[in-house]
Amino acid sequence: MGFPVIEEWAVDPFHVLNGHLFAFASIIDLLGVMKDIKNASILAEIETYYIKFNDASNKLIEMHDMGFWSRYSLKYILVPNISSKFYHSLHVNMLLGLHELTGSEIMHRYARKWNTQLNNPFYSIIAMVLKIMDKIFYTISGKGIYA
Repeated sequence: MGFPVIEEWAVDPFHVLNGHLFAFASIIDLLGVMKDIKNASILAEIETYYIKFNDASNKLIEMHDMGFWSRYSLKYILVPNISSKFYHSLHVNMLLGLHELTGSEIMHRYARKWNTQLNNPFYSIIAMVLKIMDKIFYTISGKGIYA
């Protein structure tokens, strides 16, 4: 991958976007707590992780863009693992919140883009059809049902 990703599932590293972003938000929270404690060595280490995972988050967001919708993960079995409408909306809200915390213009840009797409009925239908196909192919492949 070339950059660190915080995985939701260690056994299947599919690079789930919301799992990575929730974990990154925890790093931001930890950074805020440690600033209050004023432990310089631990604070420096957490700041290093913050920088590393902020950069990784921006790259991962771009990789999850399908042009008209977001991907749930980078897993690919015949069709991309597109987000359901729920997770696409979650991605929008997470990016808006993380933009407020980090100032990332990439997060802001994709939050606006994906929010516009969320409200487009044509894109919603395409995403739903692709999600159904993804679940069918994933089940046929013997992997079972997933989120």
